[in-house]
Amino acid sequence: MGPLRMAQAKPTTSALLDFLSYWQEKRPGALPRRGDFDPLMERPRMAPSMFLVDVLEEGAVFRFRLVGSRISRYLGTDLTGLYTHYDPYALTTSPTARSFELATRLARPVFVRADCWWSGDAAGRTETIVAPLVDEAGQVCMLFGFNVFIDPPVSLRNLEIRIGEAEIYVLEEHGEDMQARKVA
Repeated sequence: MGPLRMAQAKPTTSALLDFLSYWQEKRPGALPRRGDFDPLMERPRMAPSMFLVDVLEEGAVFRFRLVGSRISRYLGTDLTGLYTHYDPYALTTSPTARSFELATRLARPVFVRADCWWSGDAAGRTETIVAPLVDEAGQVCMLFGFNVFIDPPVSLRNLEIRIGEAEIYVLEEHGEDMQARKVA
C-alpha cells in the first residue's frame, strides 16, 4: 500500500495518517479483523483517541463498544455501550452516523472533517477516520476509528459540544495510492 494522497481532504494531523497506516499494514490484500489489532500493546499513545463500534442488524444499528478517554473528555461523556439510536448528540442524523453507514456499506475507510463548538463559544474542528473490520466470512462487523479534536478549549469543565456541517470522504485505493472521494 502506498502513501496516503488526499489533496484537499488531507487530515491536518499526522496522528490520523499514522492511524490509517496502522489499519493498512494489517490488511495485505484483504480487510483486517478485530483480532489483527492490539492497540494497547502496538500503539498505546494512540489508544485514548481510538474507538470501536459494533455493526448490528446488517448495518442499521451501531453500538459504541469502546471509546477512548480523550474522546470522552472532549465530548463530556463516555459513549461506550450506547447505541446510535440513543442519540445524545444527534448521532443518527450527524456525520458520525453517515460515516458509520458508508464505511460499513462500502467496506472502505471514511474520513470526516467537521467544525465544532463548545458552550461559551469556543470553536475548534474534529477530524475522524472510520475503518471497517470484518468477521471470518468477510462481512463488516465492526468499525475501528480514530478521532482528533483540533484547537479545543483549554478547560472542558461544564462545556457541551455541538458538531457542525461536515465534509465526508470515502478513501479508495488507486494502484499504490489511497485517494479521497468527497461524498458529503
